[in-house]
Amino acid sequence: MSWENSVRRREQHKVKRIFLLFGLLCLLPFLLGFVFFGFGDGLKVNAGALLTHLTQDRGERDDIDLPIYEFFIPSESLSALNEDLPTSGRVRKKGYMLYNGIKFPVTIKYRGMLKLHWGGPKRSFRVYLKKKGPFGKIRTINFVNPKAFNFIKNYMTAWIAKQMGVAAPLDKLVFVKVNGKNYGVMEMIEQVTGRYERIRNQSRDQIPVYRGDKIPEGDTTMVSELLYESEKNWVYKSNAAAALSDKKLSQLISLVNEPVITEATYDSLEQLIDIDAYMRFQACLMALNTVHVDQIHNQYFIFNTRKERFYPVLWDPSFMWPADDMGFYQINDPLAYVVLTNPQWRKMRDRYLYKFLQNYHVNGRLYQKMKDIIDLIRPSVYADKYKYGVITANLDDVFAFSNVHFESSHISLRERTKTHYNYLLAELSQTYIAYELADQALAIRVNSNVPVTVEITGKDTAGFTISSMDTVDQPDLQYDHARVSFE
Repeated sequence: MSWENSVRRREQHKVKRIFLLFGLLCLLPFLLGFVFFGFGDGLKVNAGALLTHLTQDRGERDDIDLPIYEFFIPSESLSALNEDLPTSGRVRKKGYMLYNGIKFPVTIKYRGMLKLHWGGPKRSFRVYLKKKGPFGKIRTINFVNPKAFNFIKNYMTAWIAKQMGVAAPLDKLVFVKVNGKNYGVMEMIEQVTGRYERIRNQSRDQIPVYRGDKIPEGDTTMVSELLYESEKNWVYKSNAAAALSDKKLSQLISLVNEPVITEATYDSLEQLIDIDAYMRFQACLMALNTVHVDQIHNQYFIFNTRKERFYPVLWDPSFMWPADDMGFYQINDPLAYVVLTNPQWRKMRDRYLYKFLQNYHVNGRLYQKMKDIIDLIRPSVYADKYKYGVITANLDDVFAFSNVHFESSHISLRERTKTHYNYLLAELSQTYIAYELADQALAIRVNSNVPVTVEITGKDTAGFTISSMDTVDQPDLQYDHARVSFE
């Protein structure tokens, strides 16, 4: 009997050792995560991996409600693209695209500088079509790994721009398959080229387009990465004649760099840029609450050959990505600084912003749109086995994330948007003006974040003088917040 008990205990110990070894093997990836990334970031990476395993759908789902684009690339070409990333991905390879049962010959290359675009199994790529395709007159289009866990962050920027009358590329959420296998949900974004107005039936021919972005690898023509330091820092992206637009761009850069801003500066600006389009663009940047359009990247200017003026195109702004110390007035580059010193133009910008907040925030239309698009893409997101994104503050930490990340992220985005828009409404609505009349002298005190015109009218104002005009303390923009005009 004792012999049998001894054998039984040995077997039990053996089973325990096996379970212990199995448990250690299961914990090893998590322990390595803490070792390599530290406790805080390691916790995020490990939680993402565990939640992905627990919530990821198994097998191929067929309840995908998004448009499906299939790409077929020869295996040797695909291997060449993946051989030495990101460098190997920049060489175009031939293939074809299948959409609604129709084949379209294409060339494909990977795109994007950040590891987010090429560090996971779902890689961002650019498609070039020869002639007719499923995108109308568009010949160059991007399929991008979405930058946020919620998948809609950049999509919403294009939607908001459209509501505000701001030029922006075509932007849709689609489902992609590569060589017969699910690749996942991607953001399909038109590449801004000289065909931009022709695509929209606004021009028969190509028009001048300038891109302001980070210096491409190997480029020797750009003076520096500061876009408004020289016109050479803007890359021409069109086949249209550029003699006049080049001259106008040079004049614009010179004007922005003048040491003193005068009324003549404003007069010249009106001859170089479409002020209405630019102020709509600035209002849109405030609505998006972002610093991702700045002095060094993510800018496009189109030269309207009919008006002979430039207008901006919104590009990759990233919704709700503010700076830590961003105040009410955003100054994203030197041109914005010069333009926003004009109180009448700031007032134009603020009115466009206020109108948007009333029409889309106060009445809830924006949040209904966010809900509708999330409901539409949810089955496709759940079917996406390649949900990869930046898990930590380090942009190189690209790992899998889960359906739980997706759900919590879009809820967080909605709440942050509401908070920011309530702040904007409060700042736009709060104005205080005090008057004091003593000894035939009128003192006016204005406290406002927005431009205010104070008009004093009457039959006999000739004897009045203004003893003081105090405005809200806004560094670099504090002058001319208020004016006094006599009739």
